[in-house]
Amino acid sequence: MTFAVTGEGTLTSELVEHDEDERTVTRTFTIHLPVRVDDLPGTLTVTLRHPETNDWRALGGRTYRFDGEAPRTIKKDGQEIPLDEVSADIRTAQGAIDTFASAVTFGPATARMSVQLAGETRTREGKTPFALDAVVQAATD
Repeated sequence: MTFAVTGEGTLTSELVEHDEDERTVTRTFTIHLPVRVDDLPGTLTVTLRHPETNDWRALGGRTYRFDGEAPRTIKKDGQEIPLDEVSADIRTAQGAIDTFASAVTFGPATARMSVQLAGETRTREGKTPFALDAVVQAATD
């Protein structure tokens, strides 16, 4: 499997409630990149669920690393609650491809920010590592 970024992407954000009583609200940031998977156009989506900032400008210069094995936890009502910090997938006309993002690095915070993504796709044929350089337009404020 081969894939590449085919154009400029977007960086969006939204407020998300994380518990049933609606007291825990955080901002998530999502990168949407146009990609080509083999010969099919698609979209790579990577969502940072707990980036420890509410302002996209504060992402500039930061690197987030994920190993998928040891999730970060928070304490709530005396209990340790795991935080799912990142999600990723690639969607094409033929369906979704299971994708894991292991690192996201942001360049300087400008309206057009550079992003480096690393991870792997997971298919029946096995795991395929990837490393991509892209530019995203901040579509949030």
